[in-house]
Amino acid sequence: SVDTGGQIQVAGAGSIDFETTYLYGIAEMPSSFPTEALKAQAVAARSYAYRYKQQGQQICNDEGCQVYSTSKAANPPDAWKQAVDATKGQIID
Repeated sequence: SVDTGGQIQVAGAGSIDFETTYLYGIAEMPSSFPTEALKAQAVAARSYAYRYKQQGQQICNDEGCQVYSTSKAANPPDAWKQAVDATKGQIID
């Protein structure tokens, strides 16, 4: 597990909290998918964005990077929020 706390620069959203606001807003997979699939997506999304965060680079918010939704971040579905929280700090090197 790594320290994934802090901020990330997101196009159209500015500097936001990485683990909560950013990851809660990732909209790459329906939240109705099985729990283990959601957890795998959370780890993949975190791993992909972590490099941008570490380098202080802005990440785009569409399919060119990974889809980020401000409305989903403001009200994340329970299953997705739980998957993100359950995998906090987990990245693939």
